[in-house]
Amino acid sequence: MAVNCLAVENTSTSSHYEVQTLQRLVQYSPQTANEVRRLLGDTVMHFAPDARATTRLLSKLAKAGRSEAALAFLQCCQEVGLEANVFHFAAVLRAFAQNSGWDAALVLLRDMEQMSVRSNVIAKSCAITACEKGGKWIEALVLLKSMRSSTMELDTVAFNSVISACEKAGLWQLALRLLSVLQEDSLEASCVSYSAAISACEKGTAWTQALNLLDAMATDSIQVNTISCSAAISACARKGEWIQALQILNQMGLMKVAINEVALSGVVSACEKASAWLEAMALLQASRPLSVSPDTILFCAAITACANRGEWAQALGLLHSMDQAVVAKNLITFNAVISACHEGGEWQKALDLFETCASARLKRDIVTYNATIGACGQGAQWETALWALMVAREQNLLPTVITCNSAILGCARARSWQAALSLLGSSALHQVRPNVISYEAAVLACQASATLCVLLSEVFNLGVRL
Repeated sequence: MAVNCLAVENTSTSSHYEVQTLQRLVQYSPQTANEVRRLLGDTVMHFAPDARATTRLLSKLAKAGRSEAALAFLQCCQEVGLEANVFHFAAVLRAFAQNSGWDAALVLLRDMEQMSVRSNVIAKSCAITACEKGGKWIEALVLLKSMRSSTMELDTVAFNSVISACEKAGLWQLALRLLSVLQEDSLEASCVSYSAAISACEKGTAWTQALNLLDAMATDSIQVNTISCSAAISACARKGEWIQALQILNQMGLMKVAINEVALSGVVSACEKASAWLEAMALLQASRPLSVSPDTILFCAAITACANRGEWAQALGLLHSMDQAVVAKNLITFNAVISACHEGGEWQKALDLFETCASARLKRDIVTYNATIGACGQGAQWETALWALMVAREQNLLPTVITCNSAILGCARARSWQAALSLLGSSALHQVRPNVISYEAAVLACQASATLCVLLSEVFNLGVRL
């Protein structure tokens, strides 16, 4: 069982009864003090002469991830009259911090107050970490405030945990304020402090603030690392600021900071949003020399960058390269390449990819159908477009106005006005409200027919302005 994986050494500081007790607690994971008493019997009393033995045991239970067993053992010790000091409570709080047990941590802090056990910075910091991991930023902030209003000596760890809690909640302004307060309290901000604040800015799309923090790290002589740089790159990527993202990547190389998949994917993603396909392609090719194994996300971002600029041949080439790189393809990559073929007027290639999705056992979505129908529509392949529309309905996918417009446009390009009007009339059946583009496509289909006058009359009656 898990006992075998535990580093339980019988050292000079760990007596035989400590080792035995730890093994039994880990193996059976008692949940209450009564269960501990039934499991251990009088063995608990062996801990009476040495409070540090209890601390060691609780710390090892925390390390093993047995928070409930640690709490149960502590409660059992209290019930049999053994001393319970702040170090014992801190060890249990550390266990709760490891498994996000924020609610139990707060209860334990209240128990300490009721028992007049004075808390210390370690205990409070562990409780804050538990709240941070549990996504409870308000509770973490309240605990930090109580630490600052007391005579307790603060440390950077507590601040870092609260900043991280704000980062998870996307509260970048509050994260920046806490970073300032940390420094106002004469504490030294660490790389962890800055990285958490930068990540908060990334989630809040505050890319300029993220870059300012990265500059501040250099000013404060704090060595940046992969995490801080990747977070700043991601902040730039969210806004398509690919030049700034690329500059950070270059700085990482100059400063000998390890470049990983997250950093490289972030820059390629920034290029994707800015449709900078040449740069995205170059970065993808640079992944091997950088010892970064390209993954699906990296390829997908590069393919989308090409697709956004209508570079269908490049997008298709990258899709084929994924096989050579042994990288799994997903629906997003196929949709991007099909869209690129649509923009490039390559309806046959779009249709081939549409079929490949099925053979690859990928469940096609409405985006796949819209792009395929659009490509067929541009190629005047109205029958194929209608076939794809029919398949979408069979798959219980609700067509959108884009789907219908693409099919109507295909009919228009082939001058098949009957099919165009049929689609226009059936739109309501599929809960799709035709728009101006729908009617314009239908009018285009009817230009060589006397039906045009009838259609225009209907359009004007509906109040649609062409």
